[in-house]
Amino acid sequence: MDDALMQYIATERSRGVADGDIKKALLEKGWDAGKVGAAFGDNVVHATPATAQKGLFGGRVSRREYFFASLLMLGIGLMMFLFIAFMTGYVFGMPLMPMADVDMMGIDMRSAILSAIFLIAAGLACFIFSLSLMVRRLHDLGKEWFWVFLTFIPVVTFFFSLYLLFFKGEQRANAYGPVPNNSRKIFDVLLGR
Repeated sequence: MDDALMQYIATERSRGVADGDIKKALLEKGWDAGKVGAAFGDNVVHATPATAQKGLFGGRVSRREYFFASLLMLGIGLMMFLFIAFMTGYVFGMPLMPMADVDMMGIDMRSAILSAIFLIAAGLACFIFSLSLMVRRLHDLGKEWFWVFLTFIPVVTFFFSLYLLFFKGEQRANAYGPVPNNSRKIFDVLLGR
């Protein structure tokens, strides 16, 4: 345990300052959230930057990382659309090429089934990674994960997306981890590393 940290906490407590205010002041001064939590006897796993950075929904993502990872997800979505279009032979209801083995609806059923399976799996993966990006961007802004539900409100989605893209994150370590340094690779950002 850090003696300077313990002495500061003891001094502030003797002055009558609440523990929550002492924790907040220490985090604002740049103290490690894990050490601060340990000094107060906290066993809260999500409050330490070391564990906050692990996993798909932990840690923080900067504006720049969020933007480029979102572009990558958009590109992956476009590639999925093109793949499915070529698998089924149709784009917006118009045939791409004549097909030999078609049923009454004009679609090869094997291709349609394979495309549907691929679409469901890839779409679910993209949804989870996009949700993860939004949650970690919210963490950078100092917000809780449940704000992500705003994306399911049609008109609010546009303004919420602008908020995530353009508002500056907290410039100090918070309960979700240290300030992102923009030096990570995009795939590391997507995978939460």
